[in-house]
Amino acid sequence: MTKIITAGIYVRVSTSEQAEQGYSIQTQIRACKDKAYELGAIDILEYADEGFSGAKLDRPAMTRLRDDIRKDKLDIIICYDPDRLARNLAHQLLITDEIEKYCREGLIFVSVSFENSPEGRLFYSMRGAFSAYEREKILERIIRGKKGKLLAGRLGNNHLYGYDFDKDTQMYVINENEAKIIRKIFEWYISGISSEQITDKLNANNIPKIWQGKRYKWSGSTVRTILKNEKYTGIFHGWQYLQVINKCGGYSIKKKDKSQWIDIEIPAIISNEIFEKAQKQIIKNRTYNTRKEKEVHLLTGLAYCGSCGNKIYNHHNIRRKYYVCSILYDKRI
Repeated sequence: MTKIITAGIYVRVSTSEQAEQGYSIQTQIRACKDKAYELGAIDILEYADEGFSGAKLDRPAMTRLRDDIRKDKLDIIICYDPDRLARNLAHQLLITDEIEKYCREGLIFVSVSFENSPEGRLFYSMRGAFSAYEREKILERIIRGKKGKLLAGRLGNNHLYGYDFDKDTQMYVINENEAKIIRKIFEWYISGISSEQITDKLNANNIPKIWQGKRYKWSGSTVRTILKNEKYTGIFHGWQYLQVINKCGGYSIKKKDKSQWIDIEIPAIISNEIFEKAQKQIIKNRTYNTRKEKEVHLLTGLAYCGSCGNKIYNHHNIRRKYYVCSILYDKRI
């Protein structure tokens, strides 16, 4: 081993791991620094991701580390354990290949011995596979716990405007000040006032919109979201959505079949009759909308990607205009 000038140490901990396994940032930093000094490093640069899952590659400190690796700023990378680097085997091998390409002394782990050999790579792959398996089991337990909670009639705190969340009963309680605003929005809309006009009225009268303890201005999209939210009729649809990887390589949120939903009763702010009237008004306004568009596209809102089912949108360059799936277009860029 030649003389090491600069060592980069990478440490990571997620909230659950810090609580359950005792992985602390400082413990990892101390162990990695000791290893760096043992190897004769003069300068040590720290890269710490706190509160980030190892399942994702897009982490702030990891991104900075990879940038510095490509800029040849580091002679060696020291990490406490392979699953601190990443929990996904493909991500582990990707990062390792980058390190071996740009860092002359490669990658060293504190907790295990890793050599750039077929045996070492096999061991590393096995560790990565077990980490991925452990993560999937943790995810399965979390999902099972959430479903059990819903089946027991208990909710998570999703900060639903118009309600406060009672931590003891794990149920929504009507916030009367906010509920009055909700009822007024529905009343105005049913009477023929548009969502944009309602927004102007709320802001002009300085009616507060408090979200997670902060005050915001009202927007048309917020008003429309409220008007479409069936929860205000006293029904919470739990276990409603499913995240799937589509054929274009992106993630899509799909609604499950209604038979799989878990419905929980919550205090109602408006009646079903008022909600239905508002939905009819939304359809009426959309049908007779006279808003002038800069450009009218024949398939706007009608065409979908044949592979993944997402809406396609109009794109143009100097030579031509065409429709494209957003996921495939982003990949091409």
